[in-house]
Amino acid sequence: MVTPHQDVASGRYQQAEFAADLWQVHLDEGTDEYKNPVEFFRRTYLTESLKGMLVGAVRRLAGQGGDPVVQLQTNFGGGKTHSMLALYHLFSGTSPSELVGIDAVMREAGTTKLPTARRVVLVGNKISPGNPSTKPDGTVVRTLWGEIAWQLGAKKAFARIKADDEKATSPGDVLRELFVEYGPCLILIDEWVAYARQLHDQGDLPAGGFETQFTFAQVLTESAKLAKNCLLVISLPASDTSGSPHALADDVEVGGQRGREALDRLRNVVGRVESSWRPASAEEGFEIVRRRLFEPLSDPAQFTDRDVVARAFADFYRAQQAEFPPECRDADYEKRLKAAYPIHPEIFDRLY
Repeated sequence: MVTPHQDVASGRYQQAEFAADLWQVHLDEGTDEYKNPVEFFRRTYLTESLKGMLVGAVRRLAGQGGDPVVQLQTNFGGGKTHSMLALYHLFSGTSPSELVGIDAVMREAGTTKLPTARRVVLVGNKISPGNPSTKPDGTVVRTLWGEIAWQLGAKKAFARIKADDEKATSPGDVLRELFVEYGPCLILIDEWVAYARQLHDQGDLPAGGFETQFTFAQVLTESAKLAKNCLLVISLPASDTSGSPHALADDVEVGGQRGREALDRLRNVVGRVESSWRPASAEEGFEIVRRRLFEPLSDPAQFTDRDVVARAFADFYRAQQAEFPPECRDADYEKRLKAAYPIHPEIFDRLY
């Protein structure tokens, strides 16, 4: 017997809630499973890739090495936003002892204390390049660099970059100075392609022109590299050919020819200093989905039931060899049945 989470069991679960929304969490909105750090990590399976990224982030923001720029490049729905949320919550100020799985991250990072970091969140499809944003303190922000400065240090930090924001010119070395002054800092950028593809060649929008965006991208990545305790994490859609099964979804995410050009330009700039990242494997996907839908197995009787069910399926497949694929008879398949329980692994194979 496996117990679903309360929202699933009560019928309140909505499919849309299964997709993480970084901007919504940044505004302290949405459901607890995403906006509450403790609940988020309780339901999150730390894949080897995600764990490695968190270890690198702790080291980087503590000034002990680590990659300055990480590019999350996956296919549509590939988990990059969830990974950004993990970083966002890791540096929320919540005690690491309250975050499930973070004790192992701390041990590998070689530290007993998380650095206190300022967090900056930019989500390109939530910020308008044609409509300046008026902040609670009255500051009017027009550009992404203005947004970064304001989120780092409100009006005081924005004053350092105000002229470049008003003229929509790339800020130059002042960005590095802000990272040093307000560090440690974590900068998360999602949906940058969606933002950049809206910019005009002639630069007649408050946010500036298409070309200026890529000058800024270079300044941003180099500034993060030079500031010793700044981590920049950027999500970009993966590049797929027209023959790829992911191509249609990626075309939707990229947004046509203009979006494709923006993606190529951003990837060219970010790729000079970025660290690679890979999504979850199919086997790790079992645990990711299971943790979201079901309470963890805790009673020894539950593990026994799981093993009995897996063995029954395995015996049935061996007895009916002519009716099922050869891999169903392998010893490893019984392990997959246990790993995916209570969901059959074939469902993941069809959907992954």
